[in-house]
Amino acid sequence: MIAMSLFISCIAAWLTFEVSKYPQVGSIRASAGLTLLSFIDFNLIHYFFDIDVLYFTSIFFGGTFVGMSCPTKVTTIEILISACFFALFFIFLVPLVPGMGGALGLSAFLSVVQTKILHRSLFKKVNH
Repeated sequence: MIAMSLFISCIAAWLTFEVSKYPQVGSIRASAGLTLLSFIDFNLIHYFFDIDVLYFTSIFFGGTFVGMSCPTKVTTIEILISACFFALFFIFLVPLVPGMGGALGLSAFLSVVQTKILHRSLFKKVNH
């Protein structure tokens, strides 16, 4: 389940990050459109296999939050690392705060910030 969550989160973040670069799309339309498509896809898969559509759609939707990051501030590699952190936050943090609004956004924010802090600390050590 963890591997599938990591995969879905990475795909969602990467697709949103790349699609949002197209003119007239932007990050909000990319997130909304891709989440709608994923919901349709997961329901089609659920028709043939017993999967938790709500869980996988939530992972995908949260992954798109990570992908909404500004392309001038983060790289594709950082998006993928952040998506992995997001999936772990989603699996282990979100169940601890049931009913809390914004848990997906908080997890996405924490994952991107954690990745940027990690990047800066590694980059700083390389220069010294």
